[in-house]
Amino acid sequence: MLNLDAMDVTELAEWGKTHQNPTIEQCQTLFPKRKNVIPIVRNLSQYAINKATSMTHRLKGEIPEALMFEQYADNIYNRLPEFARW
Repeated sequence: MLNLDAMDVTELAEWGKTHQNPTIEQCQTLFPKRKNVIPIVRNLSQYAINKATSMTHRLKGEIPEALMFEQYADNIYNRLPEFARW
């Protein structure tokens, strides 16, 4: 199962970029028994990008900005269907 929270900032940013416009193959790899998951994979991509941005801000000591992007990521995660959560 995919766990974006286990990735470092570089991995998150790269994963987010490569899944912003997911291919059918990427979707099938992530969710082989599901159909119509492109919007979910796009949401996961946005989660990864927001999480990476939050981590970058935190590393720079920019805590208010980090918290804002963490909240964006949390909001996306909370809207994911159960099968897409970790």
